Amino acid sequence: MRIEPSGVVMIGVCEIQTPKCRAKEPSAITAVWTLPGRSQVNVCRECMEEMVRAGEWEMLQSRITPHVDVAVLNQDSKIVLMIEVKKRPYYDEDLLGFAVRVHRNLIVHSGIPSQVFFMLALFPSPFYLWSPESALIPTARPDFMVNCEAEMLHRRKMIAEEPSEAHSITEEVIADWIRDILSHPPDRNSQGMDWLHNSGLLERITNGTVVRELEP
Repeated sequence: MRIEPSGVVMIGVCEIQTPKCRAKEPSAITAVWTLPGRSQVNVCRECMEEMVRAGEWEMLQSRITPHVDVAVLNQDSKIVLMIEVKKRPYYDEDLLGFAVRVHRNLIVHSGIPSQVFFMLALFPSPFYLWSPESALIPTARPDFMVNCEAEMLHRRKMIAEEPSEAHSITEEVIADWIRDILSHPPDRNSQGMDWLHNSGLLERITNGTVVRELEP
């Protein structure tokens, strides 16, 4: 859905209330207009940007704050892998189409650094990986699909019951998964891990450092 920000800031309660909402109680919010019907939605900045990142909203000629949920930095502190974490949508059976839409929105509204692998993690699975060459093309389909549901379900006990904490802990589960890969690199014959070698990602992230909540 397309939206048009009004630019008006007021005090109120956010009508969207994603897990990252900052206005569940009266706080700073803004009004946006849905297009073409021009219905008004009152939303906080964090939820507005999260809806754009999630592929739900599209803002014409607007930018959102660059943000990386999980990243791997090389020894020069440059990003080599950025991971956008989303809960797998239940309403959208076309997960590949959803993934392409989220990837496109991030390029158009936020930007993806050059020479970086991009992964969209639809928790608990599938995860989609774009190579550095395709990551910068808005219409590009992912180069690899990673089915890691068994691995993520094994780690599900780390996820809190409270919805307000679930997204953050999901990010930590994925960060720990990447840390384990760095600490114990799987060989090419490891079940379900051939993508890590075939993509060239393992070589790029070797000796890297995993970080969360990065604003490049």
